Amino acid sequence: MNGVTPATASRAIWWICLAAILVLALNVARRAPQIGELLMAGDGDDLTRLQQVRDWLAGQSWFDTTQYRILPPEGVSIHWSRYVDLGIAAFLVPASWFLSQTGAEHFAIILWPTFLGCLAVLVIGFANNRLLGPAAAVGALVTFLTWGKLGGEFAAGRIDHHNVQILCATVVFYLSVLPGRRGRLGVMAGAMTALCLVVGLEMLPFLAVLWGMMVLRHAFAEDGIDRWLIGFCAAFAITAPLLLAGQTPMSGWWIRYCDVMAPPLL
Repeated sequence: MNGVTPATASRAIWWICLAAILVLALNVARRAPQIGELLMAGDGDDLTRLQQVRDWLAGQSWFDTTQYRILPPEGVSIHWSRYVDLGIAAFLVPASWFLSQTGAEHFAIILWPTFLGCLAVLVIGFANNRLLGPAAAVGALVTFLTWGKLGGEFAAGRIDHHNVQILCATVVFYLSVLPGRRGRLGVMAGAMTALCLVVGLEMLPFLAVLWGMMVLRHAFAEDGIDRWLIGFCAAFAITAPLLLAGQTPMSGWWIRYCDVMAPPLL
């Protein structure tokens, strides 16, 4: 259409996304030399997350997220998701084979949020291109790159879990509006919703709005939404308990925390 072939359109969106990723990379390169100072002057949650990863890699149980340096000797349960620790460790451990411990940690805390930011660029770019075309993809990416939260949650050194939640919720949103096989989209949305909520419950209000939107679309008999909802509910019902059991010991399933997935909420 309009002389633009699918191959040309595909190349265009790749170039658009690569340009956005280059902007992210330049911002990272600007901050990287000061990463140690930025981390120490930044959010205490990032420092605590790094210590939690250190303790796990040093031998603390996967299911034990107690921070024993706080109120020793009993310590305080941090109850943060181990899946985020796993993502950070996926960068830190290989880097430690070639760098000092400090160098490997700096590498990980720079690359982990940058990796998540690049994934967000690809999701936003390709989804908007699919929905409305390349111009919409450019507009959406410009909005993302100038969004204040980008510098706050996806900046080098930001290893708290909020960037993971933002990425997961963004994926769920696009899976709810993209055309295609509704059942398969619903399954992917259900699994991603489970991951988002197991990481933390902060995105629950946003996700509840999405669920309400899908229920209304079904109530007004939009084609295929029934298959989306069936796929979503089935995937969530299977994935959420598995992810919960994968990071939380049974002894902690009934402990009430304000921001943690637990059986009563399920």
